[in-house]
Amino acid sequence: MKTLKTLAIVNAATNLKNLQKVMTDFGGIEYNTEINAERAIEKMSRNEYDLLIVDKNLKTGDYNKMNKLSDVLFSDAAVVNMNLADEGYLRFKISGLLSKWEEAQTDGGKRYIDGSGD
Repeated sequence: MKTLKTLAIVNAATNLKNLQKVMTDFGGIEYNTEINAERAIEKMSRNEYDLLIVDKNLKTGDYNKMNKLSDVLFSDAAVVNMNLADEGYLRFKISGLLSKWEEAQTDGGKRYIDGSGD
């Protein structure tokens, strides 16, 4: 199975304990963090990531920059804004995103009730 490659752009003051815990609890996720918006943009422009997590506690300018550029530069990646301090929400959101991503990675063939398919 492929790995969901994730980049989290975070405020330097954000406690990453919850993010680390949630990411390691789920299998199939590889993640990196970045505190510099320009370096995050550079990394994302190489199309190495499937998911960009934007910390809601970023400086206002960096937060707005990441949200505006994500639609233009990273159209192939999913972008989500999250409060990284809320472990329950992180777990819920990452679980849903991982499930949708895994489903998108399937072969896409149709399976009928009798077991036949494309």
